[in-house]
Amino acid sequence: MFSTAVKDKSITLVFLLIAYFLLLGLSMDTHGWGDDQYFQVLNESGSIFEQVWSRYHQWSGRLGIELLLAYTIAWSFFWKLTIPLSIILIIYCFLKLSKYKISPIYFIVVTVLVNLIPSDITSESFYWVTGFYNYLLPCSLGLFCFYVIHERISNKAVIFLAFVSVFIFSYQEQVVIVFVLASVVSLYRVFALNKLFFVALSLFNAVVLFSAPGNILRYNSSVRLYFSNYSDFGFVEKAYLGMDKMYQAFMMSDNWPLFVFLSLLAFVGYHNNEKGIFEKISLVIVFFYLLIFCLQQQKYAFTDESLMGFKYSGTVTSNSIIGANMYKGYLVFLLVLSAAITLMLGLARKHSTVWPALLSLFFGVLSILMLGFSPTVYASGFRVALIFELSLVLATLYLFKCIVNKPLIVGRYW
Repeated sequence: MFSTAVKDKSITLVFLLIAYFLLLGLSMDTHGWGDDQYFQVLNESGSIFEQVWSRYHQWSGRLGIELLLAYTIAWSFFWKLTIPLSIILIIYCFLKLSKYKISPIYFIVVTVLVNLIPSDITSESFYWVTGFYNYLLPCSLGLFCFYVIHERISNKAVIFLAFVSVFIFSYQEQVVIVFVLASVVSLYRVFALNKLFFVALSLFNAVVLFSAPGNILRYNSSVRLYFSNYSDFGFVEKAYLGMDKMYQAFMMSDNWPLFVFLSLLAFVGYHNNEKGIFEKISLVIVFFYLLIFCLQQQKYAFTDESLMGFKYSGTVTSNSIIGANMYKGYLVFLLVLSAAITLMLGLARKHSTVWPALLSLFFGVLSILMLGFSPTVYASGFRVALIFELSLVLATLYLFKCIVNKPLIVGRYW
């Protein structure tokens, strides 16, 4: 009787998952303006390759993505199907990488975590059709390819799909850089020729992406349009711009994946019997941030500002530069980020799963920091924080292993 009840419960959960993703796909539609309209008109022109090739020389280096986008945007069944499938693929890879059983309950948990990503991010990267092609799709394919080579999957059909996916995700700047760095780490841990091959193949496509003649033209026009003094900035100043973009994502009032991650980290860190003085101080800082986050929800209906108004959003004047309002948010941001890293390093002495969680967080932060090296750093909205949010979900899954598992030998997962 018990096994029958469990089976019936699993069937119910599977039905709910199918219903959710089916409704998600059916609810998708293109906009009659912007990039959706542009590529729909391009699809109807009859000279798709020539126009995409022209864009490669005049505007964008995302050749593989834009070819797929231009040829398939008119087929509504394609993106109505691939948008939910991309989310499913991300969830599946997350569960496999973090060594969870593929079951309906775990699938629902991760689905909920993904749906907690702020709507400012998902509305432009999940549910905007051209945004899906440029963000969600390459993220899912890059993650899938990494899973295949990291777990050394031997199925030839799966390897072939990973091979094909390289020619799509490698044409998204954030994704290809994170993929190459993560693959190099995996290659360092366990050397394999197929890992080396996929790294080389993605690097080849990345060269095609970054060397596009249109990138130079777009850079110059973006400087004139968005950031007139950007050319005067050096490496450090551009890194600061990336840090500022990271700060914007970090201080979002509805960044629930970050709240869940820090809450779980604080719980695990609190129950660590071997924590030192710096870890205790870090716990206080994280608890302080969580308290601020909860208090913000009490006034969120009356304001769309960032966390407790910490994000400075006024005009930069001689008075505001020396005012505390411009810097108190940065102080909180740097303290919380440093505290999280300190707690994770302390936990890593006992739990092997903390190391991949720390790496996930590192690559997520890096995916935003690199945006400072583009003059469009403030023009792309919040969708560019997608990899960071997904990294928080994956890091949360790794951290949860610290609760359900006994202390593990470092190296079991990586």
